[in-house]
Amino acid sequence: MIGFAPGGSADIVSRLLGQNLAERLGQPVIAEQKMGASGLLGNDVVAKASPDGRTLVLLTGGHPVAAVVMKERPYDPVRDFGMVSVVTGYPMVISVAADSPTRTFAGLIARAKTERITFATSGPGSLHDLVGELVNVEAGIGMVSVPFKGAAMGIVDLLGGRVDVMVETATFSLPQIRAGKLRALALSSAQRYPLMPEVPTIAETLPGSRRAPGSGSRLPPARRSPSSIGSTAKCVRSWSSPRCGGGLPSSAACPAPPRRRRCASASSARSQNGSGSSS
Repeated sequence: MIGFAPGGSADIVSRLLGQNLAERLGQPVIAEQKMGASGLLGNDVVAKASPDGRTLVLLTGGHPVAAVVMKERPYDPVRDFGMVSVVTGYPMVISVAADSPTRTFAGLIARAKTERITFATSGPGSLHDLVGELVNVEAGIGMVSVPFKGAAMGIVDLLGGRVDVMVETATFSLPQIRAGKLRALALSSAQRYPLMPEVPTIAETLPGSRRAPGSGSRLPPARRSPSSIGSTAKCVRSWSSPRCGGGLPSSAACPAPPRRRRCASASSARSQNGSGSSS
């Protein structure tokens, strides 16, 4: 189950992972979209699905964010999911159109102090929105968030001049940057990202800035037993193989280290047994 629009990070990574799982399991894996509410609608389908291991969802970094900022949700963000594995990791990218007069992140902050600046996000409470608002707080500016149903729709308005800035994942942004459509200004990661070493981090312009959260993905099946989660995790760990992970760098996502995946699976098992919580 994919809770976001086609062409976005969750869609890209879900389909690559689905292809790999299909090969490992020897049966088709169908990608189905249920878009809306920053992924909440798709997550809800999985949370309420039969716990037979046949319905999966790729949770983005927006899942824990929504758990904090949304007062009402149709599911419990911890108890209704069995965390299997961290799948990928990539930073958020603050970008402008390639023909924008803004050349640097410092230049964007300077403009925002004298002009009304808008930034495209995937909706209120999303990780994209959080990164933009964090920049507002740290830089003392007031950029205005403009929600879109997906990155593909946001970039249309960015290139058309109807919004000034886009906050998106590296998975979506890097191909657009390489195609000459976007100019990256800053990354949310703590250090420069290996696949985009020329792009500075937010903290390089705002010293002491709190690190904006990265966008890792998790694969949870609905309410499955620890032993069942463990069997799925073995398949997911093959994501680190060159055959599977080889398709990721071109879209700026890196397979998560196997150790992080094992920790995620162990954390899920503890949560299912009542001795801890998954994260």
